[in-house]
Amino acid sequence: MNRKRVRLVPTDFHTARLRSALESSDAVVLTFEQPLDTTGATLRAVRGSENKPLAVVRPSPPVKNPRALYDHFKGIDFLIGTRRELRKPTTAEHRRTGVRLAPP
Repeated sequence: MNRKRVRLVPTDFHTARLRSALESSDAVVLTFEQPLDTTGATLRAVRGSENKPLAVVRPSPPVKNPRALYDHFKGIDFLIGTRRELRKPTTAEHRRTGVRLAPP
């Protein structure tokens, strides 16, 4: 694994290098493999970006407390996954956050 070589932490989002990379991106693709605080920091940075790259999220692997991310759902353009993966993080809360789910 590359865990020691490739990783992000929330403080990385304050660096000019990472902000520049986000600003020049057309899309940012996320999974839930990194810690939830890093996922949240990524989605906040994307939402706060002037360029507004598309946020594509695959909620895998499952997280124990998906509610920690509900406030970030407004910043997600595409939520991709199997029915099982999407069922847990989107039960009823998707209505509150404005996330629209495509029909199966």
